[in-house]
Amino acid sequence: MEKKRIGKTLKIRWSILTGGEPETLAGRDLTLEISSGNRVRTTLSFVADGNVAEFVFEGSDQRYVGPYTVTMWENLGKEGQTVVDRCDAFCLVARSCEEAESGSAEYPGLEIESLDLGTSNFEAGVPGASAYELFKKYNPDSELTEEEYAEAPVQAAGAALAMVEQLKETEAVMEQAERLRKQAEQGREASEQARATAEQGRVAAEQQRTLAEQTRVTNESARQTAEAGRQAAETKREENTAEAIRNSEEATRKAEDEAARVRTLADNPPKIVEVEGAKYWATWNEALGQYVVSENRADVGDAVLFSPQTLTEEQQKQARANIGMGYPMRQIIDLYPLVGYNCYAVYRFDDSGYYVLCQGHVVKLSLTLQKIYDLNLSNYFNRTESGHDRNLCCKIGNNVFFAACNISTLVYMYNEDTGEGKYLENPSGLQYYGSVYAIDEKVYYFHRYQLSNVYVYSKDGELLQTIENEHGFIRYTEGTAFTVDGYKVNLSDFSFEPLSFPIEMGDNTHYYIFKNGNIIKGNIAISGDNNQKGCLFSPYPSSDCNVAFNTNKYTIVYSPQGKLVFTYPYDITNSVNRQQFIDFVIGDGGVLSVRKTSLYEKQVYMVDMYNHLIIEDTRVR
Repeated sequence: MEKKRIGKTLKIRWSILTGGEPETLAGRDLTLEISSGNRVRTTLSFVADGNVAEFVFEGSDQRYVGPYTVTMWENLGKEGQTVVDRCDAFCLVARSCEEAESGSAEYPGLEIESLDLGTSNFEAGVPGASAYELFKKYNPDSELTEEEYAEAPVQAAGAALAMVEQLKETEAVMEQAERLRKQAEQGREASEQARATAEQGRVAAEQQRTLAEQTRVTNESARQTAEAGRQAAETKREENTAEAIRNSEEATRKAEDEAARVRTLADNPPKIVEVEGAKYWATWNEALGQYVVSENRADVGDAVLFSPQTLTEEQQKQARANIGMGYPMRQIIDLYPLVGYNCYAVYRFDDSGYYVLCQGHVVKLSLTLQKIYDLNLSNYFNRTESGHDRNLCCKIGNNVFFAACNISTLVYMYNEDTGEGKYLENPSGLQYYGSVYAIDEKVYYFHRYQLSNVYVYSKDGELLQTIENEHGFIRYTEGTAFTVDGYKVNLSDFSFEPLSFPIEMGDNTHYYIFKNGNIIKGNIAISGDNNQKGCLFSPYPSSDCNVAFNTNKYTIVYSPQGKLVFTYPYDITNSVNRQQFIDFVIGDGGVLSVRKTSLYEKQVYMVDMYNHLIIEDTRVR
């Protein structure tokens, strides 16, 4: 099986015999398909050159590496349907070096590749000998010609009519004999009636049993009839529908995967481990295939917990309560072995997986950390970029948008259905970096390097509007767009209104606005209790805060410097560092390592300078 580098256009020739003979393919009802397992099934056009089908597999249409099968159907979905496959016709590989391993040129060029699939054979029609040929086979000495053999049934019909007349005469004689037999039988029946009377008692009971059985059979027959009707309707719906077959296979696979996952979780229940004399809950991590120790203590409460095997029902109840007590839970996963690049940021928008932004690449991982695709975007994401934390990724439907950072290619759109991508229009010739957000089925790009211009794109990447903004770089948090110099932005008409804060203290740079109107500004002031009180928390954060959230009890702020927790109420005039703790993530030499943080549902996702994915529950005690 020849290996070809994915992305090369392949010109393919396939010689096909029909019943062992090289009959021309022109003018016949033929359908050509190419497929890679259950993932791709595509119909291709072809040109008939005698009994040879010539077709082109465009490099732009190639989605997956692996072996491919070519299939030719004749009379697809019609009477006389037949089919032939060329299994493992060729294999697409990810790199040219892998192509060379199969005997191709050591340094393959960029020209169109040719590929000869050899010869396959159609079996058309229903094979077998004629009736006369079978007659001669078993009667080799017969002198009948084929015409005489065909005429024989007609002659036999005439002889049959004569025989019918003879049978009528014989039947009259038999009726007379039958009348005599019935007279003798009447005497026998008289004696049989006496026996039958005794038998009636047994028969009555048997009739009851038979009636019950008949009722059961009738009900079962009705059930089978209804089931047959349902199956017939289902079969009719799915027949000749390749998509229905693939859906069934996919549903079966998902059901099997889910069953396997459930079995894995059942076989690996939460357990308790001892760390430095204290007991903690450890839960099974499907992605890592091992237990991960959480921060949830297992020795809190009245119950004394040791291991899952020794827990009583009351202790299990206490254990479940302990797990949900509200302590933060953190997982740390090394991403480098999974993606192969240095990581800058991670995003999750739904249950389809994680988007890991690396230096030069975007790698999508499933929730079980299996690689879905690797998108090469050159040098668009840099972990040491001027200390600024920006929103680099957003998603609408199956279109994913990336805020790039490479001269004048500002925004890249990738469609996960088609596997195609493009750079979006940059009419002002802006360079370097900004942030990108998905708001109300539109994409907003806020530039922050040369000008504070705004580009508004449709969900399909069409440029809708360009705004020259004079109020400085725009951020977007919890449904509110605002400038860092303190103006709220109305995105419908791009009007601006000043923001207020109850206590004006020092740096007035605005970093975060909550849904309830509370504001984080600069590195010294945070609002609380609906903008009625302020809290001084110098010197953190000293740069952009990535993620923050508010409750009626506390505020949590994530920044490159770490995690800060502030507990209400704040004192208006003297609240320096009141009831806060700073949870740093520190690398070698005390370097602050948290780079980019994002929030999905109730989970915070972070990556550090050492390529660790940190997933933390937002709950605190």
